[in-house]
Amino acid sequence: MKTILKYILITLFCISTIKSACTATGVTKSACEENPSCKWEETTAGSCSGSGCTEKVENECTGDCTWNAAVGSCSDITCADHTIQKDCEDDNSCQWNSGTCGTKTVVTTCADHTIQKDCEDDNSCQWSNNACSTKTVVTTCAAHTIQKDCEDDNSCQWSNNACSTKTSTSDKVCTDYTTESTCKAVTTCQWSNNVCSTKTSTSDKVCTDYTTESTCKAVDTCQWSNNACSTKTSTSDKACTDYTTESTCKAVDTCQWSNNACTNKSGTTTTTTTDDDDNSIYCLKSSILIFLISFLF
Repeated sequence: MKTILKYILITLFCISTIKSACTATGVTKSACEENPSCKWEETTAGSCSGSGCTEKVENECTGDCTWNAAVGSCSDITCADHTIQKDCEDDNSCQWNSGTCGTKTVVTTCADHTIQKDCEDDNSCQWSNNACSTKTVVTTCAAHTIQKDCEDDNSCQWSNNACSTKTSTSDKVCTDYTTESTCKAVTTCQWSNNVCSTKTSTSDKVCTDYTTESTCKAVDTCQWSNNACSTKTSTSDKACTDYTTESTCKAVDTCQWSNNACTNKSGTTTTTTTDDDDNSIYCLKSSILIFLISFLF
């Protein structure tokens, strides 16, 4: 009986000592929070008081308290007591990492971030090679070492694993474009044989410059034949034999198509007689007639 009474007295003494330590004059916030039996009250002036967990029996040990069955006492919950990720993350003093809950690291530098998300959420930090470091203050595109950061900078472009300043379109020549889509997007450029080159002005081109039937036929002065483009021959300078297809031959009034060849229509090759020619023939005939009559008589 005396032993039990002694135990009760010691317990009451301990509780009163803990309470007095928490409520002592001049206790700072950090000192209060370091004592698991104390609780800092966020008032205007701020005050430290006993959390009350150590005073509670098992059925009262709830909320911010946890019951330790091994020693039969109630104490404040620590981060290690959280076994569920959500409970850990809901506790502002804790952080969940690799399946366990631990006390949240007080971040003073980017290197203090051990979790990628926390690092990337900090605008002054960047995550690279599984470590968090202070974000480089970028003054030039070359300072970007991460492709995403480079591409997010409107003045920069990522190419060959390096970041460089975007070239102004006005400063670029057609040969600077290496893809068909970027080449064709520029009105002065053309894509051919996997190379981008400057378009040749139509006025500077001759028919032989056109290598496809469609581009050749699109020019009035050109004609497509035998897989080649050539200058059209003026119809007035052409003879019927110059036409090699039935359609082009028959399109000319003085020509006819026969035996897979184009020839002059019958009679069209005869030289048209003039009045002078007719007179010459008449005189010749008259002279012959007079000669025959004089011979007979």
